[in-house]
Amino acid sequence: MKRKNVVIGVIGAIILVAILFAMVSLMSSSASSKDLVLNVIKLRTNYDDPVLRAKAITDLNSIVEDIDSSVINEGWRGLAACIPEGCSDDDYMNFIMSAIVDQPNAIEHSDVLIEAIKVHRYWGSNTNVIEFSQALTNTNNLINELHFSTAVNVWNRIVECNGQCEEYDNLFFELIKVIAEL
Repeated sequence: MKRKNVVIGVIGAIILVAILFAMVSLMSSSASSKDLVLNVIKLRTNYDDPVLRAKAITDLNSIVEDIDSSVINEGWRGLAACIPEGCSDDDYMNFIMSAIVDQPNAIEHSDVLIEAIKVHRYWGSNTNVIEFSQALTNTNNLINELHFSTAVNVWNRIVECNGQCEEYDNLFFELIKVIAEL
């Protein structure tokens, strides 16, 4: 009986050490999808400057390695593949969406970002009217609930634009950045 208690105690101690090691490993990685989102926006913004683009790519690669998520790794490979020829705004949005969905707790208002990206994806599309309408309504409500004037102002400019203005895509990336930084 005594030997059984010792064995159980040793196994319990090993499990406890393994759990503590896993928690320390998770906490030691300072990179998050928030960092990833903000650096994707830097990459898009600085695409025409080769030095700033190279820095953004290097920083993003480090963040992706630190996060160590198969979803984010796959998304990064996809985005990196289009960089030489120039990624579309949808490529950037898809990568941002995958990072947010993979780590929804890394950004405080990830729900707002997910809905806003859906709005961006479907604005002007005749095939997803219901999903677009739901996302537009949800985004409008969530942004107004933030009571953060910068986000509300950018959102109002997007709504006024109605998917037709030249700065449409830039406004969405500005909104994502503003909300991710909250």
